[in-house]
Amino acid sequence: MQPDDALNENEAARFLGVSPSYLAKRRCYGDGPMFVKYGGKRIAYLRPDLEAWRDAQRRRCTALTQRSDVQIS
Repeated sequence: MQPDDALNENEAARFLGVSPSYLAKRRCYGDGPMFVKYGGKRIAYLRPDLEAWRDAQRRRCTALTQRSDVQIS
């Protein structure tokens, strides 16, 4: 059982408009939204963490990246 304000992986994926497997990959790479792990395998996401991660993904241009080797002139 998870807290009332937590979403399971499927609910979180639906909230963000992505697939559950996308969230799983982001967890593995460490660049996804913050999550809570219960009892070994149960994963939950708190809505404020999902909203913060979603807001951090906002971009003005697809050419701009966070890679240090890419320069836009």
